[in-house]
Amino acid sequence: MFLYRRDGKLKEMGLGSPTKGVTLAMARSLRDEARTVMACGGDPLEARRQSEQAISGIPTFGVYALALVERIEEGFSNPKHRQQWKNTLQTYCGPIWNLPVDRVDTGRVGLLNPDMAGEAGNCVARPRTN
Repeated sequence: MFLYRRDGKLKEMGLGSPTKGVTLAMARSLRDEARTVMACGGDPLEARRQSEQAISGIPTFGVYALALVERIEEGFSNPKHRQQWKNTLQTYCGPIWNLPVDRVDTGRVGLLNPDMAGEAGNCVARPRTN
């Protein structure tokens, strides 16, 4: 287990398990890589997620959402609508923005902002209308 602080919060990052074939030497190497990422100002967990995602080839929700807007923006009657779509997605979908699309489900989408019960029809319906 690799413990570190980021933005004042204590974070934990697993380095593997002996039952899954990770030796002590391998865990120490992963620890050293995490320390290198931190020395460069990065977050080791985020670096790991990005690395795993690059290997899997699955786009994040944010990449997919912006690509969708680019595909459908020709149908918008006003250039302002393009920016509104992008702003709405980035504002309200922040918690799932960096998740791979195959990990986004209706449960995660429903939890984005429960305080928006009155506005949810506008926010949630937009991505589903086209």
